Amino acid sequence: MGFKDLFAETFSSLFSNKARSALTILGIVVGIASVIAMLAIGNGATSSITDSIASSGADQMSISYQTPTDSSGKTIWSGQSTLTNDDLKVVSTSPYVKKVLPVVSTSNYELAYGDNDASGQITGTTPAYFSANNLNIKYGSLFGVQDDEAKTKVVVLGFDIAEDLYGEGNAQNAVGTQVRIGSMIFTVSGVLASKDSSFSSSNDKVFVPITTAQQYMTGASTLNSIVAIIKDTNQSDMAKADITGRLLTKHNIADADEADFSISAMADLIDTVSDVTGTLIDLLAAIAGISLIVGGIGIMNMMLTSVSERRREIGLRKAIGAEESAITLQFLAESVVLTILGGIVGILVGWAIAAIAGHFMGISANPTMLSVMLATGVCVAIGILFGYYPAHKAARLNPIDALRAE
Repeated sequence: MGFKDLFAETFSSLFSNKARSALTILGIVVGIASVIAMLAIGNGATSSITDSIASSGADQMSISYQTPTDSSGKTIWSGQSTLTNDDLKVVSTSPYVKKVLPVVSTSNYELAYGDNDASGQITGTTPAYFSANNLNIKYGSLFGVQDDEAKTKVVVLGFDIAEDLYGEGNAQNAVGTQVRIGSMIFTVSGVLASKDSSFSSSNDKVFVPITTAQQYMTGASTLNSIVAIIKDTNQSDMAKADITGRLLTKHNIADADEADFSISAMADLIDTVSDVTGTLIDLLAAIAGISLIVGGIGIMNMMLTSVSERRREIGLRKAIGAEESAITLQFLAESVVLTILGGIVGILVGWAIAAIAGHFMGISANPTMLSVMLATGVCVAIGILFGYYPAHKAARLNPIDALRAE
């Protein structure tokens, strides 16, 4: 049987049972669409989360104070943070570090302007903190080095805080005005551009020079944390080990388990998130893949039914000399065509579902070429795997018994 004859015979057989063929194809469509959509949405969500973390500084390491404990977990001593400007200098000497940023954080403060009030976390830091964290000014200007040196009472407001105090759409009116923070009066030097992030947001934060925060808010010269900007994110582990060793020596701590500080790297967080979401994506794809097996069983069931209904046709073809291989190829072709048609429609449906879901979730959920190629390969494999047994059964029918079939 030539390819042209095989093609014509295959489609003639499938179109003679349109409803059954359509229902069989539907099973494959559901399976392929589920896999395509799940992978696209999962990959899009992963990219969105990692990009959000990276926008907060993928090259950053945060060194924070922690209450030291012994090997049994018992607190050795507790008290105020032991991180100081001397530690800042020690960290800056690491060959893996490009820049260091001191940070003083406080609990939420009440801010007031006129009859309006808001609550925000106060972060004391240096001007370099803003560029390191991709924080851009929307109105006014950032405080400068001279403000830090003079302990000036100036403040940069997060966008949401400014709108709460000055009214929606009036954040630009904040520049140059005076706001009350606790019992103190500060002059607003600028308002940050809105920055929405699933990981962190500056919109509800308030920034002041670090010396101002230490002088008027914490009353101590210590730091809550030190942000180290590393030169190469691929050397994150080495940088972490080097900084740990330097600070242990500086603090005269022999056992790393008794350290009065902890170090967390953004690069490690990104890797962890990628691993977790990758596992979830694999799990979702496996669950969606079950429907492919169900679709394959549906194809086998249809083909077995088709063999039973076409016994006389098979017997006649064998009686006039058709070889078993030709009969096998005929039924196998029908099975593969069903799965390929279902696969094509499934890919398109999956693509559409991913696009719609991505739009409402605010992520870019585009199927990758790898997932499309994988889906295509799976379709062909299912057609061959679940179509072979019915095809083989048809080919092995005894022509005399087949011709006697009602």
